[in-house]
Amino acid sequence: MNERIMIVEDEALIALSLKDNLESHGYNICGIYDNGEIVLNNLEEKKPDLILMDINIKGVWNGIETAEKIKKLYDVPLLFLTSYNTEYILKKARKVSPYGYIEKTINDKDIHLAIDRILITHNKKIPDKIKVEINEIEDNVKIFSLISKRSNHPILYINNTA
Repeated sequence: MNERIMIVEDEALIALSLKDNLESHGYNICGIYDNGEIVLNNLEEKKPDLILMDINIKGVWNGIETAEKIKKLYDVPLLFLTSYNTEYILKKARKVSPYGYIEKTINDKDIHLAIDRILITHNKKIPDKIKVEINEIEDNVKIFSLISKRSNHPILYINNTA
């Protein structure tokens, strides 16, 4: 197991505990950071297979904003670490399509299961053509959902392209 995991966590004790735990299970920790700008500056060089991202980090950007910037540039899965699991925070975090969330304090079994699932799922590469089709379907679902919520009339959709 040589998967490269980047830890983005502003609490040093948690970051070091995660590092020790993950290394003892065979993962390669390619960096520990507490600042989004520094993370972005190091992604190209470090090439992580997975990023464990705390939602509250130091710097100009929080973890969600940093994740948004990462997603625009790199195809790397994110697993959010958080002690703030309010609906407002989770709603904001969902916009960057993370592979999941782990609440602090972190259970060893939960983190290992989550990491393994994410790496397996992410490594099953989906062809670009299918990704485009999936994105189009998701966009259409959002549009029709919005229309149906705001309309008091029945809606019939007929697709003639088949």
